[in-house]
Amino acid sequence: MKLLEQVRQALRVKHYAYRTEQCYLRWIEQYIREVHGATGCRRRVRASRAEYASSAKRSSRSRSS
Repeated sequence: MKLLEQVRQALRVKHYAYRTEQCYLRWIEQYIREVHGATGCRRRVRASRAEYASSAKRSSRSRSS
């Protein structure tokens, strides 16, 4: 059973409102797309680290000036 189906089933067992179910499923789908998108999780982490390093260098330069 797929993840979204498991979540849907768990929410229905707990008698969550239909709109709440739809909202939670949309959040999960967005998270999955964000983390495991077309570029992949590992590439995104590397890019984030590179972005962090470059912004840290810029902020240290502005502080020393």
